[in-house]
Amino acid sequence: MEIEPTRNRRLTKVDGAVAVFFGVLCGLAIHESYAAAQDAIRRYGHNVDSGALVGALAILYLGPIALLFGLAAASMWRNWRLRWALHWFAVACAGLPLVYVGVSLLFNQ
Repeated sequence: MEIEPTRNRRLTKVDGAVAVFFGVLCGLAIHESYAAAQDAIRRYGHNVDSGALVGALAILYLGPIALLFGLAAASMWRNWRLRWALHWFAVACAGLPLVYVGVSLLFNQ
């Protein structure tokens, strides 16, 4: 007996939508990083680090999170055994850095 993939699970759609959202944010961040670097070149004739933090955010945080949520959506759709572990790992990777920054800003008075 073969298990058919279920396309109508709500969490599959949510994971897929979050993957697309983070993917779009990654693309926008890379575009803004490039625009900041071009603006610095236009203004000053050279660029040292304009847009570097936004580019690092896109490459090191937003891109991998988009891939993780995409993998979680595919695993939910295909009924893999690790689907719940992948889903919660993606949620933790997306949320824990934000919680860490929020707590450190809250108690750094």
